[in-house]
Amino acid sequence: MGAQVTPEDVLGPVLDTLQALRQEGKTQAIGCCAWGGEYASVCRVLESGAFDTVLVGYSILNPTSGRAAPAGFSGRDFGNVMQVAADHGTSAVVLKVLESGALTGAKAPHPTSVLARRPSDEFTRNAARAQSLRFLARAGQSLTQAAIRFALGDARVNVVLVGFSALDQIDEAAAASTGEGLAQADLAGIEDLYRSDFTLAL
Repeated sequence: MGAQVTPEDVLGPVLDTLQALRQEGKTQAIGCCAWGGEYASVCRVLESGAFDTVLVGYSILNPTSGRAAPAGFSGRDFGNVMQVAADHGTSAVVLKVLESGALTGAKAPHPTSVLARRPSDEFTRNAARAQSLRFLARAGQSLTQAAIRFALGDARVNVVLVGFSALDQIDEAAAASTGEGLAQADLAGIEDLYRSDFTLAL
């Protein structure tokens, strides 16, 4: 939402159409997207309470869809939209939980990724920052699983979308959905990294 679609557009004809589809039984739930929009506009839409879900970017490397930006944090601020959503009965559907593969330990984008064809400074930066999170990988938990558990551990999150490029990655991701969250010591270590903008352990 922003330059092309205004909150008034969304809460007017767009919402009318989505609600009509639900009344016709063609969908059970309706959602909106907070990814890439203007967050003041997104919040205006969420404050209507009209949507069941909102699609957000949320990861260990950038948790600002779910909290105020930590002191010292230099990434993009996603405006704590998950809390606005929760306050109005809307649950979050998370994408970017693995930051395009940077939170799998990959040093470069997968060859099938659009990022492999269009090199991204953001991926390079995220891959470097992810090196500070190596303490999360241990017997019984890969870095990938820790990243998924981070998102699933938030009660405001209803769904975590995980990309994969091989069948074994499906098993790895599924094993992270047991309901076991990150240990408090791990969460404290992540918080330390926010305060230093991921310069610790680099």
